[in-house]
Amino acid sequence: MPAEKQSAGPISSPPPGTIYFIVEKTAKGYVMAEAAGQVVYTYANDSAGKAATCTGSCAAAWAPVTGLGMVSPADDFADKFGKVNGQVTYDGLPLYTKVGAVPYSNATGGQWKAIPLSLSDVG
Repeated sequence: MPAEKQSAGPISSPPPGTIYFIVEKTAKGYVMAEAAGQVVYTYANDSAGKAATCTGSCAAAWAPVTGLGMVSPADDFADKFGKVNGQVTYDGLPLYTKVGAVPYSNATGGQWKAIPLSLSDVG
């Protein structure tokens, strides 16, 4: 009689459109980035819980992050993700990536701020 196969249990995968965020070390320190290495930023003219103000030509240079924000299983920083009008937020502020930026580079300056993290945020 053949041995009975045991189920590993239900297999779960992230919902479509999930974007994982990680702790990334750049030349300017540890920051939040998409799993593909694109550092994410907040815009000084945005307000927590409100729609993004970077639109039109601004959004052509600073792409809104859309999808479902989740923390990489390897990291421990606070899970404070949400959405406003389809754009991923962190602490209520809309997130963006710099169009054409080299992965793992941090172009923080002026009205654009990377989200600072630390080595202790790595699980």
